[in-house]
Amino acid sequence: NATHHGTPRPGFDEFILVALHHLKCLDVSCCALSRDQVCNILQLLAHDTREDSCLLESLTMLGIPKDCENDERFLSSLEQILQHNDVLKCLRFHPTTDVYRTPSLSKDTIALIERNLEDNYCLEQLQVGCMSSIRIDHLLSLNRAGRRCLRGSPNAAPIDWSAVLARASSRPDVLFWLLQNGVDQIFL
Repeated sequence: NATHHGTPRPGFDEFILVALHHLKCLDVSCCALSRDQVCNILQLLAHDTREDSCLLESLTMLGIPKDCENDERFLSSLEQILQHNDVLKCLRFHPTTDVYRTPSLSKDTIALIERNLEDNYCLEQLQVGCMSSIRIDHLLSLNRAGRRCLRGSPNAAPIDWSAVLARASSRPDVLFWLLQNGVDQIFL
């Protein structure tokens, strides 16, 4: 997605916009993306969050520049995605293609993710550099189990709570949280 001279090819942002609206999964790993291109992808994803327009459920970018975390556009877009995107289920990006040799995220970035993941009921998989956070792991496990069922909507299909609770059964903390917070809906 960049020429051998490092200049962006025309139409890169247009390609990403088309991908957001027509693909469910996009992997741009090892495409020699510049920091600007990574930030542009995240900005486009952050501003195109409506279910009726954005179809992208999974975005993978391995091998992004190591200094992306220091870019305010990167952090701002990540925050917007976590706050407002109701479609994205999997987000993976690392500064290297070897996920075991990825530098750790700063405490500030981990705190930003924890804060904004609180209200994100859709994201089920998040791999952003090397991070260890019990809180992030717990929130993602809740999302994988089906925490979004607690939001309820008037036009939603009936919820199969037995399936939701079965998905949570391997994690007692997740099962307890769902029972504690969904008692009014589960036991109608």
